[in-house]
Amino acid sequence: MADHIDIGPGSGDVDGGCVVVDEGNGDTMVLTVEGEAVRRSDGKRPAWLPALGIALAGALGIVAVGDVLSDVVGVIGADDDGSLDDLPVLTAEAENPGRYGLYQQNDPDGVGDGADSAYESSASPPPLPLSSPEAAFDPDVSLASHDGSIIAYMSSGSDGVLRARTGAGQELSAVPIGGGYELRSLSTDGSLAALWRLSPDAERLNVAVSDIVVVNTVIGELISRVRLEGLVEPEAFSTDGRVLFVLDSQVDVPTDSDAAGEPDQYRIRPLDLASGELGQMLGPTKDPVDEEMNGIGGRQIWGPTGTRLYTVYVRQNHSHGSESNGGSNDGDHQIGFVHVLDLVEEWAFCLRLPEGFGQGRLSSTALAVRTGGDIVVLDLQAGQVATASSETLAVERVADLPIEVMELLVGDGRGSLELAAAGKHLVVAQDRQALWLDAVSLEPVDGPVQLSGNVVGLTSGPRPLAWFGAGRPPLELIPPG
Repeated sequence: MADHIDIGPGSGDVDGGCVVVDEGNGDTMVLTVEGEAVRRSDGKRPAWLPALGIALAGALGIVAVGDVLSDVVGVIGADDDGSLDDLPVLTAEAENPGRYGLYQQNDPDGVGDGADSAYESSASPPPLPLSSPEAAFDPDVSLASHDGSIIAYMSSGSDGVLRARTGAGQELSAVPIGGGYELRSLSTDGSLAALWRLSPDAERLNVAVSDIVVVNTVIGELISRVRLEGLVEPEAFSTDGRVLFVLDSQVDVPTDSDAAGEPDQYRIRPLDLASGELGQMLGPTKDPVDEEMNGIGGRQIWGPTGTRLYTVYVRQNHSHGSESNGGSNDGDHQIGFVHVLDLVEEWAFCLRLPEGFGQGRLSSTALAVRTGGDIVVLDLQAGQVATASSETLAVERVADLPIEVMELLVGDGRGSLELAAAGKHLVVAQDRQALWLDAVSLEPVDGPVQLSGNVVGLTSGPRPLAWFGAGRPPLELIPPG
């Protein structure tokens, strides 16, 4: 199970109830309950709020909120007495604070003597486009096709409308979806969007139920609604649009059961959009793959042509894969791997990383895919960079990071690492700093480059793009020499 920070439960009436989370630097994250929807907003912590821990508030009006309410990040149902005391609790993952999970609170008195059964999102953040859209694009709230030609986002408010426009800013469609949905995935060309919510009926049915909606963004038509038992979340579309790959977290037992399953176990499965049936994933040899994962995944990375998705995972401590696709069974030994998902041939593969990779925090591990397709993983804890072939799906080179590079990147309070490849160079970004490395020797080329904001992602290319979020345009990084 990924690390998480408990945020709730709240108290008082469901409508207007909220939870205030202090983020340690004077900022707050506010989760506000509106009926069955939970929304997030950010602001500055009022002086009278505790500097540490969690403050519970009964209404949004007592918090100095800097932004309007953003998209729905979760769905809950009301307790019999109209309170939130023993309802699912929203959590923010410590490794990935932009993601939230719903937890069934089995310890309403707060004593700490109850076991929580988790509905925690296993989904990784979606990929950033390889080209910058001409129009404004905020990766915090929007998704884009792999080339940035189509952008989609959920409109703010309770109407639940999916909106799409071209990368140049021309409006394409506005499709009413309903409340509580999150935009989770766009197809390679951006013509299909997948939205997800934990069904409002989950509380009544006493089981996890996932609602998935698929929309054609070009013609503005809702083309599929699927309801599946369990926590089943969209991951990616096949390039022909027939299949939606999903993460099945295998938590389909009653929420009040003592045997609440293993919420940290999940697997990727194909969902046939015509029949609504879940199938079994295949490996590169087209043999069935029985892969169970429980590692923590980083942001998805597009392959250069948009036909593959790559995701680095750390702290995997159970078996994953099978002998037919290079998987392994290491018991409780933690390992790292890169998950490769081919969207054309519709197979998946777990590429095992060398010993020592994936044992630290996700924030100290970074993934890039070269224009030619080779896979590069930098792991600060291991102090190494591994390069793998996208054709053989095997690690071909492991090199140590120079001490000078380690000293520049390792330090207390540092942000997560981001990595991109640009010809004969690699570029590593952390917080407001970028560092160019020689791709072979890994020696720094010139000194650190100071940036105008904290980088939230890099995309590879001849001139990599540094993404900052918050609606700011990306910065084109020019390789030295």
